[in-house]
Amino acid sequence: DVKTAFHGTPVTVRDFCADVGAWDIIGCGSQAFLHREPVAINYSHTHDENGDRLYKFANIFKYVVDTDGADAITLPEDERILVMAMTAITDESQCAIPTAPLYDYVKEKEGPLHLFTATYMRGSGLYHEGDLIRVKALRCNENGVFTGFGGNAEILWQDDVQALVRIGDHDCEIHPEFSNLGENVALRKPCRAHTYRLAHETPDRAFNGISNDKWAGEINDEGFGWLEVDLGEVTPICKCLAEHCGEYEDHCDSTVTFRLEYRASEEDDWTLIEDIKENHDYWTIHEFAPVDARYFRIYITRPTPGFDKTCRIYQMHVYKYQG
Repeated sequence: DVKTAFHGTPVTVRDFCADVGAWDIIGCGSQAFLHREPVAINYSHTHDENGDRLYKFANIFKYVVDTDGADAITLPEDERILVMAMTAITDESQCAIPTAPLYDYVKEKEGPLHLFTATYMRGSGLYHEGDLIRVKALRCNENGVFTGFGGNAEILWQDDVQALVRIGDHDCEIHPEFSNLGENVALRKPCRAHTYRLAHETPDRAFNGISNDKWAGEINDEGFGWLEVDLGEVTPICKCLAEHCGEYEDHCDSTVTFRLEYRASEEDDWTLIEDIKENHDYWTIHEFAPVDARYFRIYITRPTPGFDKTCRIYQMHVYKYQG
């Protein structure tokens, strides 16, 4: 959103790609909301240089600015704002009006507001006593996995990385807490894969420490796919964490059959660490006897339980053996 002024009148211009409203979707951790700016035009999809962007909606909003009888109006110089049309009228009743309400109007609550802070999560803001806020933590940070919530907020309900918080009569805070699995020696290291689908699904996304990023690529004609990281030097390792598709997409589509392999140099053959079959967990931790490796990979032969042939790994951690 952009805060600006038209002829001295403060106006907040909403992002045309932003949702006007959303349902409360428990499974995805989405919190229901409405934005009150009046919608002038709605687009069911948008386009880019590659063609249709399906399910990428857009809205153009209507703003009424009182010119106070001025002969001219000065628009803000801001490349983020696009004015589609302007009309001068003498009576606001002449404005275009909706044929039906876009949403029900609920009277705002009265009384003191309390600051709610959701650290590393969405939901922070000012709320009234008794308001309910749903929060969702990421599965992992750069070198550990989610273990629970901390802070002084009242948690009414929790399901794994999601929680429902009730606002009391004071400011409150909630934050995710993570285990420390050791030194993740794969973090932001050079990597590659047999392929990738889109520009935002490249192999490096699986090693950047951002839990909801991902690498994705179709298995090849021979029926396999792989994701490999170069640790930079021969390193003793003993553990890895794989964050699979089911964490953020279809909960049934975690990697089913895969192998974990390593080698000390590019001239060496790959050596099997573990062969996993019939996995259905969103994320997996694999501990093994220490090995000296420079290269580590996940070799996937069945990426999903169904017919989808897309390999998806959100994060891959490799942990150094501490001795």
